[in-house]
Amino acid sequence: MSGTKADNVPRLVAKWLYFLMIFAGIGLYLIWGVLYNSWNIFTVENSGIYALTVLLVGFGIVGSVLYSRPQEE
Repeated sequence: MSGTKADNVPRLVAKWLYFLMIFAGIGLYLIWGVLYNSWNIFTVENSGIYALTVLLVGFGIVGSVLYSRPQEE
């Protein structure tokens, strides 16, 4: 009996974790920019934080899109 609420719990948890990754990436970027006044993406010193932000937001978007699609049976 697929399609019950209990079957959707792991998908719902994964979907929320991916949304959390998106918000964590955006929050990390904003907090880092405010604390260190580093809004210029072309400086070499700040490339690590931008790489981490792109990874968090990228994986969050891809995962949330994949888990938003209806499950095929």
